Amino acid sequence: MENNPSVKLHNINALKFKPEKKYNLIVCFEMLEHLHEDLKLLKLINSWMKNDGFLLISVPHNEKLWNIRDEQAGHLRRYSKDEIKNKLKKANLKPTRILCYGFPFIRLFLGTYLKIEEKMQKKTGKEDKTNTSQTRPVLPRRMKKISAPILKHLFKFDNLFLNSDRGFGLVIMAKKITQ
Repeated sequence: MENNPSVKLHNINALKFKPEKKYNLIVCFEMLEHLHEDLKLLKLINSWMKNDGFLLISVPHNEKLWNIRDEQAGHLRRYSKDEIKNKLKKANLKPTRILCYGFPFIRLFLGTYLKIEEKMQKKTGKEDKTNTSQTRPVLPRRMKKISAPILKHLFKFDNLFLNSDRGFGLVIMAKKITQ
């Protein structure tokens, strides 16, 4: 890798993107789950990578954890570790590391948070119907201000479970397979 690496940021329609050059590293967070043709995108990404290039992706994990936030965000699926590994393999990408984040405290917190939010929406009749990942919760600021410092320390405990299969999200590092 170069001594002075450069970074190019692209906010793209991925299936129509035509790169000017090949990349050492491509980062693709929270995107595949929105596409009907996720494998097609992985194959395209492979074609954009230099030999021995890397792909860093994140995707929602565990179909059993499907919730209203997935629908609001426009997700089409959540992935199992095996499913994402198989898709990467079909795209000539080899996972070198898979981390499963969000267990136990973040998962517990989000489940509780969603239930409280639902109750508040029913009580106030106020619902955010925005179909984006930028939906705004209706919980009071004071509640967030009090809970944030406590949760910050609890969430650090989740790092002990990054190699488990219990979290709600996956972060995967994959390497381009060269023939």
